[in-house]
Amino acid sequence: MIDAHAHLHDKKYDKDRDEVIERIFSGEIEKVINIGTSVWESRDAVNLANKYDNMYATVGLHPNLFKASSEIKNEFEIYLGSDLPAVVRRERIEEAIYDLKEMIENNVKVVAVGEIGLDYYFRDDEEINEFQRQWQIEAFRYQVALAQKNDLPVVIHAREGGDKSEYSAYNDCIEVVREFSDVKFLIHCYGGNIKYTKQFLELENVIFSFAGNVTYNIKLDNEMNRVVKIIPIKRILIETDSPYLTPKPHRGKRNEPIYVEYVANHIAKVKNISVEKIKNVTTGNTRAFFSIGKVCGTCGKAI
Repeated sequence: MIDAHAHLHDKKYDKDRDEVIERIFSGEIEKVINIGTSVWESRDAVNLANKYDNMYATVGLHPNLFKASSEIKNEFEIYLGSDLPAVVRRERIEEAIYDLKEMIENNVKVVAVGEIGLDYYFRDDEEINEFQRQWQIEAFRYQVALAQKNDLPVVIHAREGGDKSEYSAYNDCIEVVREFSDVKFLIHCYGGNIKYTKQFLELENVIFSFAGNVTYNIKLDNEMNRVVKIIPIKRILIETDSPYLTPKPHRGKRNEPIYVEYVANHIAKVKNISVEKIKNVTTGNTRAFFSIGKVCGTCGKAI
């Protein structure tokens, strides 16, 4: 198996990261994709991937960086927020994009741009406004263009707002994806409904990844499981989003890539397919999407 989305550089692993990684590669896990979410975390993801043969990395700016959220602590990225003048924000995103470009050009282990996208969720019933929405969409386009220029796929983060929100992150994602028909997109931790899933399925450059939260509802007729049923297996990847979204039966504990097996088991049950087929097909899908496998002895690129 391949864990298509993890954050092993996260501080939650600071005390035992080496032991966690040893567990990963001593079992059924073949490879792990370590995901960047900011300039700093992208560097951390790349540095960690460079230490291990079977680990790769992505680089990108998570949509939460563009919300002007008080949760953003890094001195650099706080200037990406929608509460600042346009000239400041655009100068800062151009600098950030340059840093991501440098990482892509200087590290053969970088296999995608992500996780990037749209996040319309706020705590305490606050709703995203039109200005925040448009700045996220603009930042999303900036980064997809970076992927396009470097012939890399894109890992999307999409999260809807509250029930009262007049905007849909998935609907806006569809519009951006349609603008870049020559770029491959992976929607990570997919949680779209049947309507949006059917629209995404019409786009041949889009595939889907499921994380531990897919295991939370055992009723096979709930909407997430019905979504899993209609997506062809050739367009599915499996992930953990470690250290978050720990699957049953370990929910409530810190997540680890070794738990990706529970995601495979659940999808196999929903689709009434053998677990071995799910593992084999999703592994092949992941290799193909990220263009990973063997490394070219001449150029050093993953092939």
